[in-house]
Amino acid sequence: MVCNGDMDTKTFIEEHGGATKLAKLLKFGKGGAQRVHNWIARGRIPAQVRLDHPKIFSAKGKKREPS
Repeated sequence: MVCNGDMDTKTFIEEHGGATKLAKLLKFGKGGAQRVHNWIARGRIPAQVRLDHPKIFSAKGKKREPS
């Protein structure tokens, strides 16, 4: 599952098991779950986080359905 314009932040986080699991996947330390949860409130994932973890946030290989 990728995070791009087709999916909102909350859905992306939920698809990865929630804030705690995604924080662990991203190898965030103490306070990582709160950090990830804050992205839901802000409605976006910081660009630097996306750049630092391309395998998680990459859109490569995603099949798009015709509109």
